[in-house]
Amino acid sequence: MALASDSSHALQSLRLPASGRPTTTTIGLFRQNGETNIAAALRHASRDYLRPLTTLGLT
Repeated sequence: MALASDSSHALQSLRLPASGRPTTTTIGLFRQNGETNIAAALRHASRDYLRPLTTLGLT
């Protein structure tokens, strides 16, 4: 049992700071792209798998 609790503490210490979280990055990319409604932008981007790549300039 001690090993399981030790591993969970190790994983908690590997968490990224708030500025490095994918959600923050996604919102920042939408804002940089001129989006004002993040929920609508997420719905729009999820309809086609190439849209997020286009936003990043990868296609």
